[in-house]
Amino acid sequence: MKSIAHLGMAILSLFAYANLAFSATPGSYLGAGLGKTQLSTPDEYLFNVNGGANGTTSKKRDGMGGRAFAGYNFNEYLGIEAGVTHYAKSKYSASLNHSTSSLEYSMNAIDLVAKTYLPFGDKRFNVYALGGMAAVNHDVQYKNGGIPFVSDFIAPGHGTKSKPKIRPIYGVGVGYDIPKSRFTASMELTRIQGLGDVTTNNNAMPPANMVAFSLTYNFGS
Repeated sequence: MKSIAHLGMAILSLFAYANLAFSATPGSYLGAGLGKTQLSTPDEYLFNVNGGANGTTSKKRDGMGGRAFAGYNFNEYLGIEAGVTHYAKSKYSASLNHSTSSLEYSMNAIDLVAKTYLPFGDKRFNVYALGGMAAVNHDVQYKNGGIPFVSDFIAPGHGTKSKPKIRPIYGVGVGYDIPKSRFTASMELTRIQGLGDVTTNNNAMPPANMVAFSLTYNFGS
């Protein structure tokens, strides 16, 4: 999460210091984005290979994700947006004496957020904040190859799929209206708040973070 947060704040600070923010284009819009995502699952190797000469462990907690969205700006300062986001999986694995075990988290979300825009400076730029709720589905898939988990983690005995959970989502972003076009390019940092402790509860939902570059088509004037 720290690397994603630092990247997002650096991007936003660059524009803030340059004093280049204005307001949004009123009307409806469609867009899509790609970027780095991270599920805040345990930041440790979850399997114990007991120092075996042939034992290896690995973890991967971030990767590429994507979001598609549609929205409507009521005026230059306030809008509403709905989106669908796919997050990169968190993967943990271990091998020992030709046996393997693995644990994998996956997550998708549908969100509805309000957006507020800050009006000052150059007309082609805007800085905004967003907040709302997301319906989140997440899966936990476990393959038991006989390699034990570390002592403070409760291992699921099989793959599980959660029921949708409604969780808060919030974020900040900066956009630029591309000259002589109806397109806006944006950089955005968002976070879905988790639920429970993923180190002790198989049904807990990890927080989900995303820094994404998006391209939006504006139908308004």
